[in-house]
Amino acid sequence: ASDLDNDSLSFSVTGAGFTSSHGYPKQEEGTNLWLWQAFWQTDHSSQGNYNITVTVTDNPTKLSDTKSTPFTVANVNRPPSLEPIPEKTINEGEKLTLIPGVDLKATDPDGDQISFIFASPLDANGQWQTGYTDAKTYQIEIKATDGALQSAPQFFKLTVNNTNRAPSLEPILSKTIKEGDTLSLIKGVDLKATDPDGDQISFIFGSPLDNTGNWQPGFKAAGTYPIEIKASDGAAESSLQIFTLIVTNVGPYQT
Repeated sequence: ASDLDNDSLSFSVTGAGFTSSHGYPKQEEGTNLWLWQAFWQTDHSSQGNYNITVTVTDNPTKLSDTKSTPFTVANVNRPPSLEPIPEKTINEGEKLTLIPGVDLKATDPDGDQISFIFASPLDANGQWQTGYTDAKTYQIEIKATDGALQSAPQFFKLTVNNTNRAPSLEPILSKTIKEGDTLSLIKGVDLKATDPDGDQISFIFGSPLDNTGNWQPGFKAAGTYPIEIKASDGAAESSLQIFTLIVTNVGPYQT
C-alpha cells in the first residue's frame, strides 16, 4: 500500500487464521510504498472457501482503506495406512476369507472410505477357494485404498497344508473256485483303485485271504464267503468293498 502524504501505515486482517509476519509492515527504501505480509499455516482440516478483509490505516490521521478478497483452500488427499496382517494357515480344500475390521485393519487420516486391493491368488473380495494341488507357502500382497491413493503394501504369509484324500476302490466281482484251488486277486485286474493325490495304493484283505490277497481253501472249505477289502495310501483308507467268494465242494474227501 502507499500513502500520498508519505505517512506511516499499519495493517490489519480479519477472516480465516491470518497473522502478521514478523518485521512487517516496512517502507520500501526511497518510495512511499509500504510492504506487509500476513500468513496462515493451514492444516488438513482447513479445506474450504474463505473471505478475508485487509485494512490499511495511516498514522497519525487514522484514515483507512479496506479491501476484501475470496480464496479457497483446496483439499490435499492423504493415503490410508494398513496395519500388518497376521499370518494364516489353512488346509487344501478350505476357503480363505479375509474380513475387513478383523483380518484387515486400516485407517484413513481424512476419514475417507477404505477398500482393499488383493494380489493373486486372492480374488477381488479377499477370498480364495484352495484346491488339492495348492499346498505350499505364499507371500500375498495387500494394499488399502481410499479410491485415489493407496497405502504402502503389506505382505502376509499364508501356509496351505497338504490334505490327504483317501483312495477309491471299485466294486469287486464275485468269484467261484473249487476246494483245493488257490484264489489270487490281481492288482489292476481283480482290484482296481485310484488315488486323487496320485499316492501309491496297497490293499487290506479280510479273512480268509492273506495279506497278499491269496487263499487256498482246503477240502472242507466249501461255502460262501463275504470278504472285506479296502484300498489304502498308507494314511487314509477307501470305503469298504465286500465281494462274494464261492468255494464249491469237490468231495468225497480223501482220508
